[in-house]
Amino acid sequence: MHGGNVKMRPFLTSKLPCLTVPPSPISHHPTPGPLRPRHFVLDPFPDAMLLLLSASGLIVWSERESMREIINEIFTWGGAYPDMPWDLNGFAVRSETGTILVDPPSPAAADWPKLDALKPIQKIVATNRDHDRETQQFRERYHSPVVAGANEQGEFASLKIDETVNDGDLLPGGLRVIHLPGKSPGEIGLYFDPSRNKISKQVGGIVLLGDALIGHPPGQLRFVPEHKLDDPAQLKRSLRKLLALEFQVLLLCDGHSLLKGARQKVEQFLSAQS
Repeated sequence: MHGGNVKMRPFLTSKLPCLTVPPSPISHHPTPGPLRPRHFVLDPFPDAMLLLLSASGLIVWSERESMREIINEIFTWGGAYPDMPWDLNGFAVRSETGTILVDPPSPAAADWPKLDALKPIQKIVATNRDHDRETQQFRERYHSPVVAGANEQGEFASLKIDETVNDGDLLPGGLRVIHLPGKSPGEIGLYFDPSRNKISKQVGGIVLLGDALIGHPPGQLRFVPEHKLDDPAQLKRSLRKLLALEFQVLLLCDGHSLLKGARQKVEQFLSAQS
């Protein structure tokens, strides 16, 4: 049921050191409604594994994916959700002036030097209210401003947003903002403008999305669970903006990215939703 190298074992609090924390939003929580306090087992394997308590009361032992270069000058790393069958991904986009981080999850300890080598970290983008992830940790380490869509600023439970952007705004590295309301009011994606980003030009165009689309199973697209969508019809309309863009690569912060033929895949998916 779970993607990646995931093992599930009974949750035995008497055997492992635990920390109780207050309720806070969990990305893609399987059921709507009030959140309860959760117990987290302190991670004894910080270089390799994440320990997460699923809603079913099981510990999910999830191997972190080591940071790798998915496309020239674009790096990714991630892990797995405790209750969803797709992986979560963060991205680092390096340009001549510095690096933009997008929806960063916690990296393995061995990956911090690799991230440090990408400095200066110019901005940290949170694409939507459920992808604050470990943004605060990165903000404190790199002293970088956190950026989100103007209509999403008030949607984050606790993350402070330093800068807001609107549809069409340009971020360093030639990353153009795409406003994609529907899942939430201010979700944004990024279009690597081929006229301003040489890597995008070389591969036929790149789009990066947070929660607007999920890559699961590999090679296919889907929406997040319906209870996470504010307005499904609006999201479908928003995604049609992508068909006006030239791109062959779709980088996804949830699930498997598409490294070729991505625009055609998006068009086929949206046609099937009509």
